[in-house]
Amino acid sequence: MNIVLAVAPGPKAWSWQTLETQPLGGSETAAIYLADSLAKLGHRVVLRGPVSCEPSPSGVQYVGVSDPSGPTDADVVIVSRVRQWLPAFTAKYKLFWSHDLMNVDDAPRTPQDCDVVLALSRFHSRSFPGRQLALIHNGIDPELFKDIKAGNWKERQLGKMAWTSNFDRGLFPAIRIFQKMRTRWPQLELHVYGGMDVYGWGKEREPLYVPVDRDGVTFHGSLPKRELAQELATCWAWWYPTWWPETYCIAGLEAQAAGTPCITVPVGALTETVHACKPSYALADTIEHLMYRPTWEGESKRAATLARRRTWDSVAEGVMKVVEVLSGAA
Repeated sequence: MNIVLAVAPGPKAWSWQTLETQPLGGSETAAIYLADSLAKLGHRVVLRGPVSCEPSPSGVQYVGVSDPSGPTDADVVIVSRVRQWLPAFTAKYKLFWSHDLMNVDDAPRTPQDCDVVLALSRFHSRSFPGRQLALIHNGIDPELFKDIKAGNWKERQLGKMAWTSNFDRGLFPAIRIFQKMRTRWPQLELHVYGGMDVYGWGKEREPLYVPVDRDGVTFHGSLPKRELAQELATCWAWWYPTWWPETYCIAGLEAQAAGTPCITVPVGALTETVHACKPSYALADTIEHLMYRPTWEGESKRAATLARRRTWDSVAEGVMKVVEVLSGAA
């Protein structure tokens, strides 16, 4: 099939080459990986996005346009996040990939605009009442984690925790809570990976999301995916006491793929995405739980086993099953 993936523009230019050298946001990362996985299934894939470049190794064509919408000879159009583009596309089947959108007004208005809205979780699906929905999920790149061992207690630094999400998703209170926990467990350290530059925003905004007192916190800046995976492999836990209503949370999935148990709360879709340590507001109990080596090893292995099944190839297969159902109903 001919497939067009139309991606919302942003302040940062990117292509498949960016993943090897720079960090990217979740929606941009997802677009690159899904396009590649669809191409590996034998489809001809064109990604209409921020830049033109040579095709990816799997054959995805990158076409840089300011407005990705418009006529196309595609069998399938997958529109990422911008419902206003849908009416301008001509294709047999039109799918709306909603990513982190949580407002029903962001969804396609009429059945003529779109055949199916792709939601990432059961929690996310509740944002689009009355729409034709299909549940898919986000994924990980298994190549990044194939050499990382789960359950390797001796190779992890006890008490080393990682924050790998956006600063604006609760880093300020997360640091404050961490510092309170540190009065009971002084070996705790918080390592923050990321920054506003992931999205092309200025770093001058970062102090707004970080308290003045940063005792026990180390900031590493933004890292490409491969380097971040190796850092996660040294951590004892992933720390994410957030208020943000995650629609899935790639960051949490990647932490688990590295065999790093998660200390997080039951907000949004985190109860669906996080399998190693049940999300709980009793954060101290979760820390205590993971201080016991046999418990940590079990949670680490369970995390990696479950997360590594959620690959972008499986996401692509899920998307094409949606298309198969649509074609059967036509």
